[in-house]
Amino acid sequence: NTRMKLDGSVVTDADFAAQKCIVRSLRSISDEIRIVGEESLDDSDSIQDMDDGGMNSSTDGIYEHAKNELLHRYYGISMENPPLSHCDETQNKNQTQSTTTTHSQSQNKLLPFQEPQQESTTHLPERIVDDKRVTVFVDPLDGTKCYANGEYDSVTILTAIILDNVPIFGVITKPFKYKHHHSLRNTACFTVYGGTLLRGVFQAGALQPFARTKLTDKPKAMISKSRSEGIVKQFFDLLTSRDLIHPEPMHVSGAGEKALRLVLGSQNESAWLFPKPGTSRWDVAALDALLRQTGGKITDKYGKDLDYSKSREEAENSEGIIACSDAALHQKCLELFQEGDWETD
Repeated sequence: NTRMKLDGSVVTDADFAAQKCIVRSLRSISDEIRIVGEESLDDSDSIQDMDDGGMNSSTDGIYEHAKNELLHRYYGISMENPPLSHCDETQNKNQTQSTTTTHSQSQNKLLPFQEPQQESTTHLPERIVDDKRVTVFVDPLDGTKCYANGEYDSVTILTAIILDNVPIFGVITKPFKYKHHHSLRNTACFTVYGGTLLRGVFQAGALQPFARTKLTDKPKAMISKSRSEGIVKQFFDLLTSRDLIHPEPMHVSGAGEKALRLVLGSQNESAWLFPKPGTSRWDVAALDALLRQTGGKITDKYGKDLDYSKSREEAENSEGIIACSDAALHQKCLELFQEGDWETD
């Protein structure tokens, strides 16, 4: 069921159902945390539950494996087989059948997590905080228009934890597979998560912290093809004229897809330029958390950090965003933006 919201954007029942599932999971932990979702929480609550209540044995298993893996990351404990490791044919295509069987069996066995002794946890981020200091931003289905049209490549799910107005943990999930990347366990999902809370950025199910692909060419900037004129084009042209970025823009749909590409950098994606209104806090909060760990930076077009204390109704990034995988590149972009004589659009 697809319909138009008052702002002219598309929304589907899937948006509400996904948000309801996420919010319900968060509320099972605490009723006191502040949740800001792209969709109204009241509208999400009105969506009828699926026949199984949105939960089943497979979902329960994923939750337990995710909890186990996150605890290992938090405490910095190595894992021979990460709980969320993929167990599909793609992973094991070069292995013998016997090795594959043993590997799958070992990964499907969930061992209880043993919390380390107190002395080994003294330098970890604070684990127990007042719930009211925490805000969670949720974009349950970024790229809804693409989803409604059956185009799933740009669809993502974005979640971020904010502590005292600072993003400390972000999750970007591709729910419909991601080309050239393994899915977690036997689902179609590809997930990247992390931030300062975990002191690293990880692909779900991978052994080691994620390391961004090193640049082999000029940094490339991502823009939306449908919104690439006006100040966006002017700013891009200025950066290319100063030989700061690659002269050909990368046209990428979806805020979450741009965020994920900026983190991965598989094709030298190094900047996301959108110095005008049109995105919201839930579009960028997860990216903000991840970049704070990897050395990147996202601010508004004037270099101000984004304020996550805003209400849902005030969550638009009215001063636009400039995001870069490298803080030095971000600073250069800001300096050049201040030089420009921009025509508003």
